[in-house]
Amino acid sequence: MDRLQVLKNQYGETAPICLGRLQEHTAFLYVMDERYAEMEAWIARYLEGAGSHTSIRSKIMLHNHRGYALRQLGRSLEGAQATFRAASFADQAEAVHGARALITAGYIARYLGEEGPATEYFESALRLIADSLESDPALLDQQGSALTSLSILTDQQIQRAGSDAERDSLIDLLDRRTSAALAVLSSDGQPAGHRAHVANLSALVAAWRGDMDLARARMRSSRRLAERAGILMPLALWNTYITEGRIAELSGDLQGARAAFERARQEAIRTEETPNEADALEYLGRLDERQGDWEAAALAYQAAIDRREIVRDRLGLGDWSASAFALMQTPYRGLARVRLAQGDAVGAFQVLDRTRARYLQDLRRHHSIRVSLKDESRQAVDSVASLLSAARLDVLSAESAAERAALQEEVSVLQQRIAHLTSTDASPAANEAVDIAALQRILADEDRTLISYMIGADEGVAFIVRADTLVAVPLPATTRRVREHLRAIGSPWNGRAPDLAFSLPPLHALYRDLVEPIRMWVSTSQVTIIPDEVLTTAPFAIFLTAPGEDYENAPYLLRDWAITTDLAAALVTSPADKEDREIDILAMGRSVFGSERSTWNDPGLADLPNVHEEVRRVGSHGQTRVLRDEQATEVQFQRDAGQARIIHLASHAQARPELPLYSRIVLHEGEGEDGILHLYEILNTPLQADLVVLSGCSTADGGRQDGEGLVGLQYGMRAAGSDATVATLWPVADRATASLMESFYEGLESGLGKDEALQQAQLTYLEDHEGLAASPFYWAAPVLSGNPSPVPLRSRIPWTWLALGAVGVAGGLAWRFRPHPANA
Repeated sequence: MDRLQVLKNQYGETAPICLGRLQEHTAFLYVMDERYAEMEAWIARYLEGAGSHTSIRSKIMLHNHRGYALRQLGRSLEGAQATFRAASFADQAEAVHGARALITAGYIARYLGEEGPATEYFESALRLIADSLESDPALLDQQGSALTSLSILTDQQIQRAGSDAERDSLIDLLDRRTSAALAVLSSDGQPAGHRAHVANLSALVAAWRGDMDLARARMRSSRRLAERAGILMPLALWNTYITEGRIAELSGDLQGARAAFERARQEAIRTEETPNEADALEYLGRLDERQGDWEAAALAYQAAIDRREIVRDRLGLGDWSASAFALMQTPYRGLARVRLAQGDAVGAFQVLDRTRARYLQDLRRHHSIRVSLKDESRQAVDSVASLLSAARLDVLSAESAAERAALQEEVSVLQQRIAHLTSTDASPAANEAVDIAALQRILADEDRTLISYMIGADEGVAFIVRADTLVAVPLPATTRRVREHLRAIGSPWNGRAPDLAFSLPPLHALYRDLVEPIRMWVSTSQVTIIPDEVLTTAPFAIFLTAPGEDYENAPYLLRDWAITTDLAAALVTSPADKEDREIDILAMGRSVFGSERSTWNDPGLADLPNVHEEVRRVGSHGQTRVLRDEQATEVQFQRDAGQARIIHLASHAQARPELPLYSRIVLHEGEGEDGILHLYEILNTPLQADLVVLSGCSTADGGRQDGEGLVGLQYGMRAAGSDATVATLWPVADRATASLMESFYEGLESGLGKDEALQQAQLTYLEDHEGLAASPFYWAAPVLSGNPSPVPLRSRIPWTWLALGAVGVAGGLAWRFRPHPANA
């Protein structure tokens, strides 16, 4: 270190390239001495000063070193920012350094649960390497590193596979990727660590295929490589221990598995890697659970939860928080299973509910703080929020992975600035257990039953909460069985071409698996369902209580229950406080698109003539605010949405499961805005609504995230403060939906709760139709999520015209399919 300081003094700032290289070596020595706080501070100072003139290579190396130091200090969000900053220079760097920056960014994206961006970074690195490989053989190790990272992603996908066929296909893919990586990785230094990891995965492939001798032989090679990597790849040894445990467990050697997992835990403690210690504890808890040692399992899972909560606190309230926490569900669900085995249904229910809607509750807390700010502070927050929206929009048009990394860093920095301005420090809300007594009082007042599902790979359970009791009932349902039944129903679940006909037998099979075992415990006609991840698109209302032969007379569960869904019991016990609102209904619609398509890259947007007539008729009645076409701007939505009891949005909409934050609905251009209302903008608009109706096609769809459900437009409205939403599970038919919604709004006007109004509307439709026109395709797409209470309105509204216009656009949104029978 002293010698390096002498050289830095000698070069000074007159030779920035040489000085940058010396700083790289200095950073490496700080890592060896674990002097992370000092290293982070001087790198930050250097990069802001003389380092701004150093080489691209040094900028990449030092930003990555700073990111590593920040992560070691528990500042995960800032560490991710530094890593993405390094990746932003990839296009300007030599291939070997650019590829390394992209691979590191991919690693961080994978850690944050962002598999799509992670894959993009790794594949971008491989393309960069392929263009320069002939002239720089040193890139072989970088190629191997990227292939290693893709192999790790494949292993994660194997563990979540929904069928044997999918699992076998992924194992074959993993075999190809590990073989390709082993063909190029060397056996020295850091590449030895990557080679060890790939060898571990290759050993798992052999174990999954039943060749334990080959698996053990590959593991012996992996251990030697991990030890050789040493400090250059400190996680290699931990990973090797974990893989030894997994293979031992597959072979039935539970004692050997326990020893290996314990070694992994000790290695994680030695290297101060909290997430890795949590992983090891989860494996140990699973072994204890498998052997029936409930006390030991509970201790292991609780210890893992404690560490997961530390990791979650470090992530703050950024875009990555929800996806990262979705990967942390295992110990909570494990502890819930253990509590059940110990006969503690209440404890199990509370543990499970702690995993649900955490990010949504954080967002709501953030909104409440923001609303309470003084005008000057709120204006400062709004100014930064505007920059944040612009940066997020730029992400979509990024032309390279490097540009995307720079924009992701900018988004994260702006989010931190908002957190500072609101004095929240981006900290998540306290994770307290749901108050069972308070929940039961609410259920008693509403004469309602709550059902919360937990469906696993091997078993399922339903928690039934009534005013007088809480019980847990085992179910024959598993994730695989549920998926198979859903795919058998029809096109919304099997990915085939749209089909009006739904198959009835799987609807009865779902009833037998999910409802029949608990039916004796449900004595009320109003039910709140908290679905598990696999059930987020399950249409409970159309489950058949007995085999059915035709659509119009089938014994749908709808005939017995008025159903609403919710994301967590904690949301039922924490209703949002509502201020007095100026507007009964805010109705916004765009009917004419013409050639103005610059704001949406889809030349096929059709005009929606019904929208204009709808908002015109709504505007002649009651205390409403009607905004149509040129008036229905994004800016106007942000001004008025917080003052409405009901918000009704009628226009083209699109859910984007692969990029949930970019799910969107088209309003009109104006006042400097593009007219596209994205989910991330909705999350930035505090609402006071009792109900938001999203009348487009598949508006309940979104990105699936464990604990949060489907993150899309509907989720955004709930997170922004709306008590409830009505949205659609699949592309809808215009005439049928118009009829449904006419009845729905009439029910609301008469004082029915939202769930009862929707139930009666759907039953009325069934009474009036027969044959194919009575298929659930036509009437079961709209679903209610959230508080089912009636909406207090101060004046009579012509619901018929509102419904006919708003929901009549639905079939003309993203899908122009109209082969209706004559009596539809």
